[in-house]
Amino acid sequence: MSNYPRSIIVEDLSAKWCKVGGDDAPVNSFGAKQWEMQIQTTDSAKAEELRGYGLNVKEGKGDDADVFSVNLKRKGIKADGSVNTPVKVVDTKLQPIDGSKIGNGSKVNVNLWQYEYEAPGRKGVATSLTAVQVVELVEYTPTVGFKAIETAEPSGEQMPF
Repeated sequence: MSNYPRSIIVEDLSAKWCKVGGDDAPVNSFGAKQWEMQIQTTDSAKAEELRGYGLNVKEGKGDDADVFSVNLKRKGIKADGSVNTPVKVVDTKLQPIDGSKIGNGSKVNVNLWQYEYEAPGRKGVATSLTAVQVVELVEYTPTVGFKAIETAEPSGEQMPF
């Protein structure tokens, strides 16, 4: 008997590179519409739990050697061509919050939907990000990457040309 489909909740994770805000999925660098984020942990037991769910756990290198990460996504368009529902994002009281405010290092729990699939020449288990619960928010504030430059106020004089 199959264990799929199933819903799993994984707790005590850190968020990174979150793109889970909005009702319309953003377009990724490959041209696919999808919501996505990375979950991370430094706990090797938690990494084993993630592997036990069949997730592709990557181990960090160099300064991040003790960091285990998993990339998660939710397709914006289903296989049948219909529009998928957005990732639900809630706080600790289960109240909806804006997913675009989740910054790197936020503490989160995730709800994942796993199901078996079969396509020509391949089959396996797919994982879809269903919901994110933000436990501790590190607010993302976008920047343009520049430093402010002090300039002299323009004088009221006209240019000679």
